[in-house]
Amino acid sequence: MVDSGGMAAPADRWSLMALAVSSAGLVHLWVSVQALHYSDFVMFYTTVEALLQGRPAYEPHVLVDGLWWNMNPPQFHLLMIPLARLTLPTAAQVFRVANALALIVSVSLLFSIDELRSRRGGWLIAAALTCPGLVMALGAGQNAGLLALLFTIGWKAIDRSRWISAGVIVGLACAIKPIFLPVVLWLMFARQWKAAAAAVAAAVFLVGAAVAVWGWTPQTDWLRAIGAVTWFDSRFNASWPGLVQRFVSGATVLSYRTIAAVSGALSILVAAWAARLEPCEALTKCLVASVVVSPLGWVYYLPVAGPLLMRRAYDGASWPVGAWLLWVPLPFVSQVNAPFLIRTTLSSVYAWGMLALSLAGPRRGGSEHTIGEAR
Repeated sequence: MVDSGGMAAPADRWSLMALAVSSAGLVHLWVSVQALHYSDFVMFYTTVEALLQGRPAYEPHVLVDGLWWNMNPPQFHLLMIPLARLTLPTAAQVFRVANALALIVSVSLLFSIDELRSRRGGWLIAAALTCPGLVMALGAGQNAGLLALLFTIGWKAIDRSRWISAGVIVGLACAIKPIFLPVVLWLMFARQWKAAAAAVAAAVFLVGAAVAVWGWTPQTDWLRAIGAVTWFDSRFNASWPGLVQRFVSGATVLSYRTIAAVSGALSILVAAWAARLEPCEALTKCLVASVVVSPLGWVYYLPVAGPLLMRRAYDGASWPVGAWLLWVPLPFVSQVNAPFLIRTTLSSVYAWGMLALSLAGPRRGGSEHTIGEAR
């Protein structure tokens, strides 16, 4: 919309700013993603190759920044079987595209075209494209997009009171990525017994499928690999142990048993608290909290709740100024000699910011206008 003097109306200026930030975000996303060399996907690819060849699948991997174990269970690698026929670079790009498309589909399932064209929708897109969690998820070749799509479908099922369908979706997602088990606990605390039973049944089915294909040994190897974890203080760990252990660097660190016990207790508390919320809101908050309370809540998995957070924000959740600042695309480069305070908060500030955002109360008053309308 243009006024009589040829100047852009306020709504147009905001829309152009959102478009400019989105464009810059796309460039940042593309450059950053290409620079990260799909290191995590290398572990997925070599693990499924080993599984298909009957070799030990959960051996440590030497990557550019250290020794790492694959934390994803054997049932996740059922999804990787078709990609094992491709070369590693091709498979990595296919997986990246699949996860990016899954995120796009997730957003399209939650928003209409007019909503995405609105001023608020435009800034939500801009924020999403510049968030470090998305950069890491796509750059490292992680599966956050596919998980986001599953939970988005589950959210829509809950919104339509199709609890059994929602339970099945939740169970499949949690079998693929067990850090989201607080969502199943929430179903139990909310007394959605049929949905909880469906979730458990779906998870057991998927685990059973993996056992039928590869046997029990990969399951026990995976559990041993989890027990070998020592990198809770990694800058990529966006959960509470990451923050705590980075601040006590050089001092006595928490033991694995202590971390697991505290995470278990926090998961129960989160599920009990979420049971008092409206169901769709509870799912969104459980997803964010699952990353924060888990022993290893990698920053890669924060975008799993991204589409649902966007929906919640569009519907009126307040957005503190600080929450916007947390989307500044800070560099996730191991060679960067960053100041201590940045190193200690690089992967946790986003997690805590997203938690604060998801806990924010509804915005009172106001209405939303589509792009081109003056407010």
